[in-house]
Amino acid sequence: MSPDHLTSLLAAGAAADPTRSSACLDEHQIAGDVDGGLDVAARGQVELHLADCRGCMALVGLLC
Repeated sequence: MSPDHLTSLLAAGAAADPTRSSACLDEHQIAGDVDGGLDVAARGQVELHLADCRGCMALVGLLC
């Protein structure tokens, strides 16, 4: 799957989820976390957010 296709799938999933807020992660952050492309500091911030956000966790689930 190409990165552009992945990004478009995540963006579509995010737009369809009414539980997401402006504090939620964007599709690049989620994809970066799943593929291991984030640095240590960014990964820590993403993991803290995912611990409390079902909407973002649902997007992570799309990739797993």
